[in-house]
Amino acid sequence: MKLIIRTSVICLLMTIGTSQLYSCVCNFFLPDSIKSELHDKSTTFLTGRVLNIRTVRENIFSRLKIQKVKIEIIENFNGAWKKENITIATYKQAGMCGYRFEKGKKYLIALRKDEHHRLYFTNIFLPNQKLKNAKENIKTLRKLYPK
Repeated sequence: MKLIIRTSVICLLMTIGTSQLYSCVCNFFLPDSIKSELHDKSTTFLTGRVLNIRTVRENIFSRLKIQKVKIEIIENFNGAWKKENITIATYKQAGMCGYRFEKGKKYLIALRKDEHHRLYFTNIFLPNQKLKNAKENIKTLRKLYPK
């Protein structure tokens, strides 16, 4: 009986520890500025306010959850959007390194087109920032992409 309880506790601790491990690995690679993405022409930058966040499954066969985030575009630096709002996606699980948006907050957002999902995706590896902390990066983007 003690062996069963001990084995159960170890399995539980290993499961809990795994999700934390992925999360820590993601946090190790966080970008500090947009400079790391400027050479990559597939990265699109915009500023916007989060209007809505909706969680959905990646597909009917998957446990992965995606957050679809509706953004009101404030400033579009190098995207080809003519509309005022865009829906983007990020993974919800910590182990998948999704970016955590908050409804009503404003952000500088870096996006990449994901053909598989037919959406623009972002994550914590891209230099997303709350708008109030992004002044230097926005200055750089305005110089690179003048109106």
